[in-house]
Amino acid sequence: MTPLKAPLRRINQAILFVESQPVHGGDIPLRGFTIYPVKWARSFSKEDKERAPVVEVRVEDLLAVQDSVDRAHMLTLLRYGWKNPILVTPHPRGLIMQDGHHRAYAAKLLGLPTIQARILPFPGDRPSSLRSSTT
Repeated sequence: MTPLKAPLRRINQAILFVESQPVHGGDIPLRGFTIYPVKWARSFSKEDKERAPVVEVRVEDLLAVQDSVDRAHMLTLLRYGWKNPILVTPHPRGLIMQDGHHRAYAAKLLGLPTIQARILPFPGDRPSSLRSSTT
């Protein structure tokens, strides 16, 4: 794992925040992201993922497809960092996270303006119901 590029004070604040969140079956609410529940799923091959370029994307442009994250996983990321970029697909409203909700939430809690991401193509069929709700 890569050490975080955030001040130690900020890391400790984020850890305390996560530890103070109510836990439901080990999960804590994913706050501060627009949630886009979609009725499609696409798996990408390892080659697709490796072929996609790694770029810096703004955390504020990310759209989540899940509304909670595992508390223990969050604490591990905040303490030790991460090395893999998140996976996103472009959408007119932002970048839909395919993988990396924990890493993106950690970046948001740490006040990081950007995070590394691999941009993958949007599935051929647009989701029929793409509604948003902010949490």
